[in-house]
Amino acid sequence: MTNKEWLIAEAPSVTDWIQAVSSVVAALGTVAAFMALWISIQAQRAASDQARRLRLVPPPELQSLLLRLDERFSDIIAGGGKPAAWFITEEQRRDSQMMAAHAGQINDDTLSELVGLARAEYDTCFATGVSDPNSDPRLVDEQLAAARRGQFQARSAIERSNSLLRESRP
Repeated sequence: MTNKEWLIAEAPSVTDWIQAVSSVVAALGTVAAFMALWISIQAQRAASDQARRLRLVPPPELQSLLLRLDERFSDIIAGGGKPAAWFITEEQRRDSQMMAAHAGQINDDTLSELVGLARAEYDTCFATGVSDPNSDPRLVDEQLAAARRGQFQARSAIERSNSLLRESRP
């Protein structure tokens, strides 16, 4: 058998070529399908992460309420304590009600806890308020200690709220 005859006898047939090409096309199709699936999963994850971040955004008015609460704590500390009547002004009652309403709308556990702690310290300040700040120094000291703790919690809540707002941006 000559080289030419041997090459012809060993050369792949048209059927072999068709099978080879179809195998390559099938493999490429499988790779393309897996790539499309991977891209779809990545897009779903990104959308889910963005939705989670948006869900954690605090209510719009919460920031201003926390800032006012921080100012009130500063007033209590600067004034060396406040009487109980100071806590029941119309504006303060309205802010307290708004804070309670917004507390139920907070989806971030850390922020919710900080807001709750700040509100509790404010309530302690109110409960320890006396008509005459000079009447019982222990109550004044307790009120000032609660105001300092509350101010720390309020400022921490403001920082957490700012952080959640930054994270929600694309």
